[in-house]
Amino acid sequence: MGLLKLFCEVILFPVLFNIQTVHNQVINKKERILIYPTTNNELYNVKSLTHLANCTDEDVCRCYISSDNTLVADCSYLNIELVPRFHRNVTVIHLQGNKLRTFSGEGIPETVTYLDLSGNRVNSFIGFPFKDMKQLEYLYLNNNALQYTKEVFHDNIFHGLTSLKHLNIKQNNIKFALRNLHFPVGLSKLENLETLLLDGVDMTGFEESFESLTSLNTLDLSGKTGVCHLGILRSNFFQNISNLVNLDISGCTIHKIEVGTFRILKSLHTLNISSNECLTFRVLGNVTHDLQYTSIRVLDISRLHCTFGPSTVIHRHDIEHLLNTNLTHLYVESNRMAMLNTGVARTLPRNLKFLSVADNKLSFGLYYVELISELPNIEIVRADHQGSPHNLETGSSDCNDWRAPPPSSELSFSGSSELLDCNRNPLRKLDHNSKILTKFSFPVSLREFYYSHNAMDFEIGSLVFGENNLEILDLSNNLFHSWRGPLTNLRQLKYIDLSHNYCTYMSEYFFSVDNIVKTLLIQNNLLGLVLNKDDNRNIFKNFTNLELLDLSTNHIYALPTLLFKHQYKLQTLNLVKKWISKNRAFFVNFDAYECLFSNGTQVPFSNFDDTLIEITKSCDSYIGIIAVFASVILLSISLTISGIVYRYRWKLRYLFYMAKTRYRGYTPVTNAEDDDDFIYDAFISYSSDDCKFVKNDILSNLEDKQGLQLCLHQRDFSPGVEIAENITNAIHQSRKTVVLLSRNYLDSHWCMFEFNMARMESIYSRGASSILLLVFYEEIPSQRLTSYVIGSDRK
Repeated sequence: MGLLKLFCEVILFPVLFNIQTVHNQVINKKERILIYPTTNNELYNVKSLTHLANCTDEDVCRCYISSDNTLVADCSYLNIELVPRFHRNVTVIHLQGNKLRTFSGEGIPETVTYLDLSGNRVNSFIGFPFKDMKQLEYLYLNNNALQYTKEVFHDNIFHGLTSLKHLNIKQNNIKFALRNLHFPVGLSKLENLETLLLDGVDMTGFEESFESLTSLNTLDLSGKTGVCHLGILRSNFFQNISNLVNLDISGCTIHKIEVGTFRILKSLHTLNISSNECLTFRVLGNVTHDLQYTSIRVLDISRLHCTFGPSTVIHRHDIEHLLNTNLTHLYVESNRMAMLNTGVARTLPRNLKFLSVADNKLSFGLYYVELISELPNIEIVRADHQGSPHNLETGSSDCNDWRAPPPSSELSFSGSSELLDCNRNPLRKLDHNSKILTKFSFPVSLREFYYSHNAMDFEIGSLVFGENNLEILDLSNNLFHSWRGPLTNLRQLKYIDLSHNYCTYMSEYFFSVDNIVKTLLIQNNLLGLVLNKDDNRNIFKNFTNLELLDLSTNHIYALPTLLFKHQYKLQTLNLVKKWISKNRAFFVNFDAYECLFSNGTQVPFSNFDDTLIEITKSCDSYIGIIAVFASVILLSISLTISGIVYRYRWKLRYLFYMAKTRYRGYTPVTNAEDDDDFIYDAFISYSSDDCKFVKNDILSNLEDKQGLQLCLHQRDFSPGVEIAENITNAIHQSRKTVVLLSRNYLDSHWCMFEFNMARMESIYSRGASSILLLVFYEEIPSQRLTSYVIGSDRK
């Protein structure tokens, strides 16, 4: 068996989940044909580029050199309000996510080939902003406020863009009324444009001037990534841009498509009309009638019905014209579809390779047999999530999409008597006490079949498959409660997922000998008892090519020895960690095993007790404990800092303002006896409500008669300087501070600030000498005086 990697249950389960997720994502990515090429930000990925010091005059951007010596300026998400001036050799500019409001083209070099202005606040252009950008190929103006009006997009707005191939101006009409908006006529000047992303706000279509866009092959009007309200698609909507290859009008609140709308698009390869819930299957007759005159390969008709409502059905006349096409990929997801009428499968094109009917209400029926027999080239079928629940808050309803039964002529079927004699349910055989799945066939070309999350309640009996090339089979998250088998003639099958099925029995003959299965996922079942009773070690005897086996969460308490004696190629086994600890005697050469942690660390079993401790540590979650202790520590630190700051608040404020004073050229007073060190003899600190006494008595007696130089805030403070800084300077430049103490003084915030700043000056700048003189202007209760003055002094 070699060196086997064992995963503890808590660690491995998410790892296996990720394996499945990644696998499905690969399938989806490969088969879900993109409506337009992904170029924004992926065309020039700055993460792997060589960093440079500077590429703008203002030195505000991140600068890189790509592998092909392209100079990239990344100015994205810097809160820039004005476009910087870029160096002449910059060819790629990222300015998305800033605060630009207008764009004139100033500062952009003529050499630029890629310009991203998306996600700003641009609402207007100045002059002819692109007139000198003759080499520009990619332009992103999406997610701004550039409403489709003549004032914003005048007829010559794109003058100069002779090389432009890709233009995105979606998400520019979100905050505006959609009436009287039209596709910008200036677009017609872009004769080399290949890809165009627009808000679908023009219900009249593309006018005659757009005939000049002979290179345009990809058009995205989708409301999923922008704004789209098209209503009715008339037969002349696309007649002036007839070279389209890829067209996306999904999510555009379309409720009618006239015959002839797509017929003129002879080169049409990909069409997406999904998420137009007012269309319903009634529109399919018009659409498919036109598609037989095109080059259609990919068609998405998902979600043409509301989320909630009665079940729907596709009639033969809905798609009969598809037989005349070369369609290879068909998406019919999320349509509440409960069945296909007899004969529908026969109208599908014979070279169909991919079919997705996920998220509908399909169950086993005659149409499955038809699909198998009528699609000889099908490679991938997705039929998962049948009858799945939906969110009432986000789902739609009341679409008035009920359909009358088809004409009686469509109910007849001219197929073989074998199909007619199967009681319209050829896929199961019922006896008096159970439902046993006994017959199933796949098209020879089918490689992947996904049938998960369907709540199918069957016992899997003996299944003899005809000739097939199936490689991936996903039956997870159903109710296949008993696996008796045998499953024979699945010679190419490599990946099986039967997890989450509440299965209690797995026969030792479930799989035939001639299999090459490498991945078997049977976690989250109830197989612990049947595995423990496998005394002959036969359940896995036919899985001799197995490399990954997941048995986690199966209520396993004990396993017989040598249960996996036939799995010579097994590399990954997912079991419960505590079972391994209690049953180490069952492992041959126990010390040769290793436990592989989710972070890639491998720990040998030579000292399993320490390994188990490591596993437990890795599986346990300390998030709650860490969060509590971190909160307590942060709270303690905050309280301590707050207490210190409050205790020394006046000192800190004084030091702050003194630091500002010294920074501006002043020096501290070191000799209180030197008259030259002070500008004023005294700073008079008083309330403005007591200013009459100051002017009439203090000034006349001290300045006029005694010749002293006083500092008064109403007369001597410097304009334009912060009041706190003025106070600090006045105290610092005065020999003494005279406080005219009154009730008004005690009630004034700035008066108390002056009082405390004078105290700090006395302590920290005058060597603890007394500079503060209190003059009681009126009688003040001692209790209040203690609260304000003495209490403040203690602090």
